[in-house]
Amino acid sequence: MPIRLARIYFRRLTIWSSLLLLTTGYFLFSDVLPDVANHALRKPLRSQWHPIDRLIDEVNMTFHRLLQSRSTNLSDAAARYRERRGRHPPPGFGAWW
Repeated sequence: MPIRLARIYFRRLTIWSSLLLLTTGYFLFSDVLPDVANHALRKPLRSQWHPIDRLIDEVNMTFHRLLQSRSTNLSDAAARYRERRGRHPPPGFGAWW
């Protein structure tokens, strides 16, 4: 019987000391934890971005400029063809366009 009581007291002592250590650690480091959580949710500053992000932005802007400069009708397309290549569009250009 005394061995059984010793085991029970040892278990209770272990549980209470663990809870005490966890609670003490929480209160000691509680001022650090909110900063870590906010840092994980915060959007990085522009200077902290990876260089690939800047390249992606540049390519997207170039692509949008290209889309804005495209021709919307056949006469504009033919004029741009003449402007770029210095000659008239080939036969069947209207069907191809």
